[in-house]
Amino acid sequence: MLYLWFAGNMLYGAYAAADGLYFGLVIQPQLFAFFTLLNILQVYWYAHNWGMAKTSVACVVLCAVYAGLHVGFWQADLRAIADHHDAAVTFLGVLPAIFIAVGFFPEFYVCVKEQSVEMSNFFIMLDILGGVFSTISLAFDHTFDY
Repeated sequence: MLYLWFAGNMLYGAYAAADGLYFGLVIQPQLFAFFTLLNILQVYWYAHNWGMAKTSVACVVLCAVYAGLHVGFWQADLRAIADHHDAAVTFLGVLPAIFIAVGFFPEFYVCVKEQSVEMSNFFIMLDILGGVFSTISLAFDHTFDY
């Protein structure tokens, strides 16, 4: 779940930056990926009893992979936009949404399995933050439709 969110936000961040979307929509996936990275590292720290050195190395590796792929997909998006490959641009815009959506399915499964009507606080926080950043991005839209 967390790796799907991490990858999806890396792809969406590259797409948003290449497509020239508004600041709020460009920064939102970067923040979401950062918080997802913190959660990934917490899983290794607490569930797998990794030490500080091993967790730090994992952090550096994941950040390097994120940065490298982010720049690569950003350049691919820019190239597809410049060459007017609309199908490729659409694919690179839809793929992250699929990754992020599929990443939420385990949370729903846990709620059904435990017969719980409550969502986890983490899940609700992510949903609220997404809504907040999307709403804030409207303020940067110079063609705001009232």
